Amino acid sequence: MARVKRIKVSRKFSDYTYRKALLYLLPNFEDRCAYSMRHIQNQGGMEVDHFNPHLKHTKRNAYSNLMPAIRPCNGKKRDLWPTPEMQKEGIHFINPCKEDDYGVQIFEILESGKLVGTTPAARYHIRSLDLNAPFLMRERKIRTNFRRFQNDGVWDFKSHWQSHEALAAGESFCDFIEKSITPIPALPPQFDERGMIKSDTV
Repeated sequence: MARVKRIKVSRKFSDYTYRKALLYLLPNFEDRCAYSMRHIQNQGGMEVDHFNPHLKHTKRNAYSNLMPAIRPCNGKKRDLWPTPEMQKEGIHFINPCKEDDYGVQIFEILESGKLVGTTPAARYHIRSLDLNAPFLMRERKIRTNFRRFQNDGVWDFKSHWQSHEALAAGESFCDFIEKSITPIPALPPQFDERGMIKSDTV
């Protein structure tokens, strides 16, 4: 099942107005980048990416071909699109509105925040979008550590602290966790860090 379910939008977009689609895209994607899942609050802005940049005319600017993307992802993707030969080998960008990505083809090494693709498409997707850029790995690692603190009950501000300062700190902490990159399932043990099945599990 695809990660994102779009609402239907009747409005048409063009080369001049496609950026206005962001108003409709953000609620669909929970204010997150379609590719990195980074929240707009941690980015300071979001751009509109043409998923398949090689489509022509109205198809290029169709709402179904537009994705919210942080600037680094949009900048890396640019006009990249796999050749027909690559597509025959299963190499393509993953459309989160049509295909499973995180937890099915893309996993995380929780200790480092590194993403690993277990299919040709996922490896291409991660590499082309630079989803293992240092700032993304750092945010994922911090998110994992903070969630561990939260789950272990180390920082339960609202239950155990009464001061306004402590409550404010607790709310900020919870807000950070809520707005950080969405948790990603850990890399299954049968895969190595390249996303290949280990020889001793075959």
